Amino acid sequence: MNVESIGQGQKVLISTYCHNCFELYKSLSDGLSAVTPQRALDIGFDQNASYDFIQDARSRFKAWAVNIAALQGAHLQSSLESRLKEATEIRQRILKILDSLAQSLREGD
Repeated sequence: MNVESIGQGQKVLISTYCHNCFELYKSLSDGLSAVTPQRALDIGFDQNASYDFIQDARSRFKAWAVNIAALQGAHLQSSLESRLKEATEIRQRILKILDSLAQSLREGD
């Protein structure tokens, strides 16, 4: 999924991007859990601190997404997607931010 496809007639939903970011947070957490403590020291990072940081970031992302209804489907009037129907520039900016987050999470995995 990439923001470049936005504007080419294909409607990408904010909720789809948000769910994708959740999956990437999970993948990153799982990857950190799979690293042995010795391997983490060999690579040069604190496994526990990194894991805690990712879990905190995931919790904050979830709080943001739930609070503004970014996870709800576009068919619901209360969804962020529905509320931004007329605000296409803001919608595009949110999608770009979510895409950037997803790219960062993929790089960390």
